[in-house]
Amino acid sequence: MEFLGSRSVRITPTNATSTQPDFIPVLNMFPLSNWSTRHIMFYSLLYAALFLIGLCGNVSVITLIRHVHATIPYDNTMIFILFLCCVDLASVIPLPMAIVDQLLGFWMFGTICCKVYRTLEHVGRALSTFVLAAMAFDR
Repeated sequence: MEFLGSRSVRITPTNATSTQPDFIPVLNMFPLSNWSTRHIMFYSLLYAALFLIGLCGNVSVITLIRHVHATIPYDNTMIFILFLCCVDLASVIPLPMAIVDQLLGFWMFGTICCKVYRTLEHVGRALSTFVLAAMAFDR
């Protein structure tokens, strides 16, 4: 399947004599997964809550460190925490795309967004581990 626009998906028929239409409205395909409505609502609310908590928390810590920096100089721990917040924020930003991916059962945002999403996911996980290890060694 290939995403072509905001309302249609290209279907490649298995044989040339098929009478299937070339385009099916996305609204008729939602949700592709065989989840119940209760599960869909639960996971949507859970992912949305994680996104909002992660976004607000990381922005709050970055803002707080920025304001505290005006009175005291940076030390190593503050730099590590600031870097950890930036990495976590970069990992949280694409979370709404993960919600849509899980609910629809296919990736509808294109190849570039897929590569950026996966890169942020894996690099964020590795960098946060390395920053925590560096904080432990610094102590």
